[in-house]
Order: sequence, then C-alpha cells, then structure tokens
Amino acid sequence: DIYVALAWAVGGVFLPLFYYFFSFNFFLYFIFIFIFLRWIINTVFFDLKDIESDKKERLLTFPVKFGEKKTLQFLHIINIISFLPLFFGAFLEIIPFYSLGLVILYFYSFYYLKKAVEIDPKSLRQFSYVMVDGEYIFWPMVLFLTKPL
Repeated sequence: DIYVALAWAVGGVFLPLFYYFFSFNFFLYFIFIFIFLRWIINTVFFDLKDIESDKKERLLTFPVKFGEKKTLQFLHIINIISFLPLFFGAFLEIIPFYSLGLVILYFYSFYYLKKAVEIDPKSLRQFSYVMVDGEYIFWPMVLFLTKPL
C-alpha cells in the first residue's frame, strides 16, 4: 500500500517537475505529502474487498493484519491527517489559500468509509472503483470553484 501510494505521489508531483525542469520548493513537499496520504486511503481501502483472498494467499495487507474495523479506524485518522499539509501550507502562504477548498473531500471520504461497513463484499468492489477512485475527479473541480477570479 505504501509503495503504491508513494509511486502515485511521486508520479503526480515530482515527474512533472523533472519534465518541466522546475526547481524543488516547499510547495511541492506539502502537495506530495497530501497526495501520498490520500493515496494511502485509496490503496488500503481497496484491500478491504480482498481480505479473504489475501488471507488465503498469506498477503500481509493492512486489513488482513488488523481487521476491517481497525483498518477503517486507521483510514478515518489518515483522512483527517491528510489535510494538515494543506492547512500548514496555506498558513505559511506556501500553498494558495483556495486549496483549502479540498477539505470538502474529507466529508466525501468520510461518507465512503462509513458506507463500506454497510455494503456486502461483492458490491464493495464496484463501490471502490466508483466512489474511492472517483474522488480524484473532484480535485480539479473543487480547485476551480474555490479559486478567486
């Protein structure tokens, strides 16, 4: 999970940096941490649907090792913590203030984390693809709507 989240965060933040030859700055570090934590939620959540098969294959995913309840509690905590880089970055005026509009995604994630308990395991796969991966579609829309003219 950490490897996948790290790969997506590096790919989303640092690869464009190298492509366009931008210099490193604190803005990138704050965004990297935010994206990394959001992807941790995504990858661990996706492991919930495969608990039984992962147990049979003896894979030590977070849900296999700690169970569904503790995994969801962990994801709720990461959901809160993931927005701290945005708050600190905006407070330090490193990240634009309108980026705090992404905090609305906390409620979006809170919804699907709560809903995961109610859904049967077969429906959880479809739910994961639509709701969890669908979060990233909202990022540019939220930023566009919260950016001052």
